[in-house]
Amino acid sequence: MPQSGQEDFFDRMHEWSERKLQLLQRYVDPAAKILGSIKQIYYVDGFAGRGTYRDGAKGSPIRIAELAQQYEREGKPYSFRCINVEEDDEYFANLQEE
Repeated sequence: MPQSGQEDFFDRMHEWSERKLQLLQRYVDPAAKILGSIKQIYYVDGFAGRGTYRDGAKGSPIRIAELAQQYEREGKPYSFRCINVEEDDEYFANLQEE
């Protein structure tokens, strides 16, 4: 957690974070199609964070979970499961809520 007066990483989405998340989404979708032949895909986010930024922007765990939900709605022949790891109790609580 930041000290008084310091901005927390999750206060707002930075432009470079948005670019990183767009790249991640563009990678995960084709990778899932390739890995789909094994029927069960796991996506592990080892530093999941809060799930959302305080400005309302969606972080990687939410975006990838939405992609997994989309695959389910579309009836993909594989199961896509997300495992999110977060050490900070407050961030993890927010992630679970999201």
